[in-house]
Amino acid sequence: MSTILDHLVDSLRRAANYNPDVQAAPACILWTDADRMWEVIIPALQEHMPELFVLGEYDPAVRRGPAIWLRCVLARTLENVMYPEDATPVLYLPGVSRQDLRAVDSCPDHLKPLAELQYRGVIWSQSNGKDWTILAYLHSAQGGLALDIAQDRETLSAMLITLPNIMDTDPASLRGRRLDRSDFYGLINNDPTGELLKWLNDPEGYRAEKSETHWRAFAELCDYQFKFNPATDGPISAAQNLAERVGTWQAIWDRFCEAAKRYAGIKTQIERASPPSNKLDWREPSHDEYDSWPQWTAFHEAELRTQLGLLLDKPAVTVQAAVIDLERLHGRRREAIWATLGHAPLAHVLEHVAILAKTVSETPLNGGTLDDLVARYQTSGWLADDAVMRCMDAAAAVDQSDRKLVTSLVRSLYVSWAEEAARYLQQLVLDVGYPAPNYSTDLADGTCIVFIDALRFDVAQRLSDYLKQARLDVQQRVTWAALPSVTATGKPAVSPVSKLISGAETNVDFLPNVTETSKPANHHNLHKLLEQNGWQLPKYPDDLGSGSGRAWVEIGVLDKAGHDGVLSSTLASHVKDIGEYLVRVTKAWKRIEIVTDHGWLYTPGGLEKTSLPTAVSENQWGRCAAIKPGAGYTGDWFPWHWNPNQHFVLAPGISCFKSNMIYAHGGLSMQECLTVSLVLGDSSTVRDHGQIVFVDVEWSGLRCKVRSNTYSPELTIDIRLAPSDPSTSVVFKVKPLPQNCLVSLAVEDEELEGQPVYIVAITSAGEVVAQKLSSIGGQSNA
Repeated sequence: MSTILDHLVDSLRRAANYNPDVQAAPACILWTDADRMWEVIIPALQEHMPELFVLGEYDPAVRRGPAIWLRCVLARTLENVMYPEDATPVLYLPGVSRQDLRAVDSCPDHLKPLAELQYRGVIWSQSNGKDWTILAYLHSAQGGLALDIAQDRETLSAMLITLPNIMDTDPASLRGRRLDRSDFYGLINNDPTGELLKWLNDPEGYRAEKSETHWRAFAELCDYQFKFNPATDGPISAAQNLAERVGTWQAIWDRFCEAAKRYAGIKTQIERASPPSNKLDWREPSHDEYDSWPQWTAFHEAELRTQLGLLLDKPAVTVQAAVIDLERLHGRRREAIWATLGHAPLAHVLEHVAILAKTVSETPLNGGTLDDLVARYQTSGWLADDAVMRCMDAAAAVDQSDRKLVTSLVRSLYVSWAEEAARYLQQLVLDVGYPAPNYSTDLADGTCIVFIDALRFDVAQRLSDYLKQARLDVQQRVTWAALPSVTATGKPAVSPVSKLISGAETNVDFLPNVTETSKPANHHNLHKLLEQNGWQLPKYPDDLGSGSGRAWVEIGVLDKAGHDGVLSSTLASHVKDIGEYLVRVTKAWKRIEIVTDHGWLYTPGGLEKTSLPTAVSENQWGRCAAIKPGAGYTGDWFPWHWNPNQHFVLAPGISCFKSNMIYAHGGLSMQECLTVSLVLGDSSTVRDHGQIVFVDVEWSGLRCKVRSNTYSPELTIDIRLAPSDPSTSVVFKVKPLPQNCLVSLAVEDEELEGQPVYIVAITSAGEVVAQKLSSIGGQSNA
């Protein structure tokens, strides 16, 4: 590529061409510039022309000096000034016109040593003898660049301002159109919207890091394109325009929303502007005209806090109806950009509180048969438990007083519903007996059983959704946990060696025995029994096993997180980690079955404590207890799974024998006892997405538009430093491929500009099915 600077160097040097048959070689090339318009590019030119010297104050380091010094340069008498022997020196004379040199008698004294050089040298000039102005050089077809340039004052000003920045431009790219000021400013700021957002994000920092030329160009371009001048109108005016989204500012707002995290300072600027809070519809939380104002979001967060606070100590039925109404009003606010940036945490919590309210009001679990209960819980009842967990996870983003408010609301909606359901189930079991667990008997070779401790019904649905998104065939089988719902009883029951285990008397730990040895079926002995019967024991999360024979894997992170008191905040990440592991397991094993021992109760604020006299209790767990022989306990007894002739007691309802327990299991409730096994089929079949090809990749600054030849609803597009490593993604947000096959992605770090990257198409399982090499801010590569 040949640049404008290259053309200028060539033009200057060609001025020294002469006919040796009739002429002598010129002593120098004189470059007169009365208006000093070329002065700003001299340093760049000197990097390419060691023979270029400047008239001015003495500074040999930049090849500048007075007229007499220039004469010494021509005579090559200066030891510290070197330039090629075959080069003709070019003397740039800023502030000097040709007329100044021609009028020898009246020539200023400081120029007289150079006057005679007009005869021994040549002057770089147009074919008509006039000095080259910038406009003339860019516009002229005779010795210039033959560009079509508008002659209005704004364009000429833009041309002069941007001169240093356009010297690296290929003139061929500028031909074929009439250039106006937007074209010149665009050569410096090819992404004016992005530059405007950068400036508004940090006005002082932006101004400090930009040169005067760049700043003037930026201000002029904004004035031309947006009818707004940063230099004169200031950031508060810009913030006002941005929040109002009128005219061209709607597109700027849309661009801001694409990568709002990158412009965190803009919120402060808008908060300094004047919102239309005096309008009546400002008080409507569902009115989206004002959602660009963080003040509007803050106002309605406070209103929501007040309305929720009024529900404290109200009857559950009142809270249910009110929460559902508030969700109808405030749910729309979650779509606003300030909510996505974390400034409307109560609106996010409200989503799950409303699901909880709707579920407990529409799905009572205090009537019907056991089959009725299972059907209702399996269809929608579990959503209440899921909503509680999501509520408390979302509540981590609010302050302490709001967390107390959320906790109180969740308790008022959930506790009575869960209490009634548990008491009804317990009475049903006393009347008709506990249903027999339905455990798998398919132990064929190629099977891997994954035991996930405390995989409650709702968590199993989350995990199932994750696996389905990974294109795995997931089948569910509902079953009942072994009683009591503790790991000591439940894990041996779901193990593939359960027939080799039996129970004698109920012991304080609820552990059955290995039948052959009469040793307790604890962790060590259970694993030993499994190995003796040909079962591999891969270790989660790194070991997948051999893929042949049979394997038993144990995952205990959920139950540990529950007992450690961090389950609500870690549940989502644990489900993701387990899901990723299972996807890898399916590549090693033909059939995978996921089993669990029990669920659990989780009640924010703690389960109500119920007392059991220590005189009759052999051992008290949270929700179950063994009774001393002959203690004379007169309450309800429940049969032990491993020996129905042995009994234990349970805490009634959802109460607990211990205080301050938020997470507990061992009792009898739908949450603890109704579990689900997941069976994963052969995952070897890959869905056909067609031949994906990226037909166009276009960069505009740090924003990339990608077009593919094929649409698939399961594909997402990412930009990565390494194509198969999702951790190297450089974009703010990976986006799904839309039906028009055109997706726009924004790169997060501006320091990566020029970095080679891969545009990749990814399936829901994380498989890269297409990639294209490109460079950030540049042209794509094949």
